[in-house]
Amino acid sequence: MIPTAIQCLVFVFFSMPIIQVNSLTCQGISQYAQCSLNSACGCMHMPGAINAGICGFTHLSCSGLTLCASSNNVCDPGYICVYHPVCYTLPICYPLSMAGEPFCPTITMTNTTTKPTLITTTTSTTSTTSQPDKTNHKWKQNAITVAGGNGEGQQLNQLNLPFAIFIDKKENIFIADRLNHRIVEWKYNAIEGQIIAGGNGQGDRMDQLNYPSVVIVDKQNHSIIIADWGNRRVIQWLNQTQQILIHNIVCYGLTMDKHGFLYVSDWERNEVRRWKMGEYNNEGTVVAGGNGQGNQLNQLSNPTFIFVDEEQSVYISDHINHRVMKWEKDVKEGKIVAGGHGEGGDLNQLLAPLGVIVDDLDQIYVADWGNHRIMRWCEGKEEGEVVIGRHGFGNQSNQLYYPHGLSFDDERNLYVTDQRKDAKEGRIVAGKNGRGKDLNQLSEPQGIIIDDFGQIYVADSGNNRVMRWCERKEEGEIIVGGNGQRNQPNQLNEPMGLSFDDEGNLYVADFGNDRAQKFEIDL
Repeated sequence: MIPTAIQCLVFVFFSMPIIQVNSLTCQGISQYAQCSLNSACGCMHMPGAINAGICGFTHLSCSGLTLCASSNNVCDPGYICVYHPVCYTLPICYPLSMAGEPFCPTITMTNTTTKPTLITTTTSTTSTTSQPDKTNHKWKQNAITVAGGNGEGQQLNQLNLPFAIFIDKKENIFIADRLNHRIVEWKYNAIEGQIIAGGNGQGDRMDQLNYPSVVIVDKQNHSIIIADWGNRRVIQWLNQTQQILIHNIVCYGLTMDKHGFLYVSDWERNEVRRWKMGEYNNEGTVVAGGNGQGNQLNQLSNPTFIFVDEEQSVYISDHINHRVMKWEKDVKEGKIVAGGHGEGGDLNQLLAPLGVIVDDLDQIYVADWGNHRIMRWCEGKEEGEVVIGRHGFGNQSNQLYYPHGLSFDDERNLYVTDQRKDAKEGRIVAGKNGRGKDLNQLSEPQGIIIDDFGQIYVADSGNNRVMRWCERKEEGEIIVGGNGQRNQPNQLNEPMGLSFDDEGNLYVADFGNDRAQKFEIDL
């Protein structure tokens, strides 16, 4: 073997430190005050916080927002509970995708003090004899659909927001089918699944589930253990017999180690607790977090999926902090092993991470939910690499759409649940309540466009108005027109085509008045 020297370079450059408001959070800013270069963004305070909240786009449709849970101000994943300046006096669930970049660019200030920074690389040697690189495992970029893929629905060959996934030794797939409130098992190479828990409607009976988030299989007795998120409980199913293991916990993630301990992440208390299997008549032991919500190394902010390695170190997707934390056994604080550089799409960033697993080489795989990709990180490295999802988001076989859960089978194949909508049939997103002029009706709809936020605009020609609808909402709202069938500036007469310009101004083909109308955006 002939060693080959690799020469290193030394670079010296001057840096200008940047002081900035975190592009997602805002602190020390009054309620609704401007927090971004975009004047349409304001600081929306979180319940109980003092001059602290998120910097978000304030001009969302009120009909697209829902109130936070009245008992604990909890929202679904991907949303955060804040006060909104327009819609309601009570706190609402605000979509994190509308906060921070790119909608609300950060206000930055520069510090003119400069100092030299030295970057060096060390000299190393390599051998001309190559060895297999086990740390560079790759996957084919075109995936195979192994469950669902027949549009969202509740038939046995369908799923509706599959959230987490568990693979057993026989490559049978267990899925938390969240919006169907059930757990389904897909046998290897099956064309449809079978319901093994829930499936009896949304509810809190023992035979019902309420937005289950995670399912795991206890290999000792072959029971399934479910994070029944909406019912604030961890429940076990064994041959259609149910037992509540843990009460009063907003459980999001579940996992089990080789010693028989059950780990549960608590979304509300911002902590992870551990219980000995079979011993649930106690509060468990806090193994991560438990120091309030925050971004310090001893804190978590809405922890989601978790993974435990052979040494009982706990890896946690720290959802709102856009990072993955590792808490070794019996330590007082964790360390950042992925992300931690604010929310974003760079290789050193994550955006609302969810699923996390670790392979035998201690490489960390993260479902980077907001960036529609799967990242692989090596502990101690500043950047990760994209292993799945390099081709943008979508429903093609080489794309992902808001990935959630991750799992490996014994052959190192990677399984991912996502929210793709390759439906075989459509669904009604506006109207459906007969012809009329109520807010849940349309009359002779013509032109339709969709904005960057997924809001649907309809030229409601028979009612001489343009309506805006948020998907899954029963009612829309009138945004222009609706003031009679005449030719005044605030009126329309059988509107037809619709279009936006780059500034968000709305253009309407006002058919009955033989004119094109421009409605300027009101910021």
